[in-house]
Amino acid sequence: MGRMGTATRTLAATAFAAVAFTVAAGCGSSSKPLTRAELTAKANTICKKVTVKLQAATKKGVGTVQQIAHLAPELASFEETALVELSKLVPPAKLENYTKNNFR
Repeated sequence: MGRMGTATRTLAATAFAAVAFTVAAGCGSSSKPLTRAELTAKANTICKKVTVKLQAATKKGVGTVQQIAHLAPELASFEETALVELSKLVPPAKLENYTKNNFR
């Protein structure tokens, strides 16, 4: 296959190992599954934090394209952080598929 094929295989193997390690580590979570009420409470807390940050960041208004372009990276980082936090929550078994499809 040549030099490029070997480099590609090495990169793919490294990426696979990193993903396998992350999955084996439970994506950073080692806690037992939460109850539905606990999951809802923790998820609501995370979402409320993001909502407060989004409201504060957009308080001055976003009436122009330039204002939106300026704020977009900051707003995206708030949401990305929330998704990371949500993905660390361990749902009850009945909700595992739902959370995998929506938060991971």
